Amino acid sequence: ITQDAIVRQNGASEVEITQTFNNVGSNTFSATVDQTGSGNLTDISQQDQGAANNGDSNIFAVVDQSGTDNRTLIDQFNRVQDVDVTQSGNDNLVDAFQDGNRNELDVIQSGSDNEVFSNQGGGGTGDITQSGNDNITDLVQTGESNVTALVEQAGSFNRVDIDQIENARGDDATVFQ
Repeated sequence: ITQDAIVRQNGASEVEITQTFNNVGSNTFSATVDQTGSGNLTDISQQDQGAANNGDSNIFAVVDQSGTDNRTLIDQFNRVQDVDVTQSGNDNLVDAFQDGNRNELDVIQSGSDNEVFSNQGGGGTGDITQSGNDNITDLVQTGESNVTALVEQAGSFNRVDIDQIENARGDDATVFQ
């Protein structure tokens, strides 16, 4: 079963996407949002609540926002999760929560005053690129092994907080400022 949501908006807009699968078996969620303008909000919640050992497939969220004061909020639950967010403009925010295994988070932000807050439970990869001033990255990764964080920031007043928690076998964090 595949569930796709595709949204394109121009102007100050809000979109809330909730995708839930409650049956045993394999499922794929895909949410794609493209927003332009100022004051946009994307709120995506994706959950595969089927039996964990019966194939839970992929959960994808792709968000592209351009303008000022844009917000992306993402919650993903279960396995094989992927978030890709691109934000251009000022005062943008990404807040992503992934609970499961094989989590991937890719965020690219350009402009000033950008923020990223992410919590990945069950292991994963966080790749965050921020350009401009006053950028913040706060990344918490929990997992048994092979947790990876790569943060690249350019500009001034940047801050990075990376917490890699649990068994710490093969964990890696790289920061370029």
